[in-house]
Amino acid sequence: MTIDHQVVTDEAGNRIAAQIPWDQFEAIQDRLADEPEVSQEWSDELTQRAEDIDAGRVELIDGDDFLKRLEAV
Repeated sequence: MTIDHQVVTDEAGNRIAAQIPWDQFEAIQDRLADEPEVSQEWSDELTQRAEDIDAGRVELIDGDDFLKRLEAV
């Protein structure tokens, strides 16, 4: 499915939101509202990763920077 969208940026040019046509939103809103079902093992992994981020034990990489690095490989 392709969704037509416009990106909203802040004064610094950082992407902060996306606007999509209402009819396309209606087509996907049920899927957006559903809670994904994950195993307890994966839930524990997500909890540990969030704790690592909060405690500063991992270095976060900006998504755009990551994609640039990936394209360079």
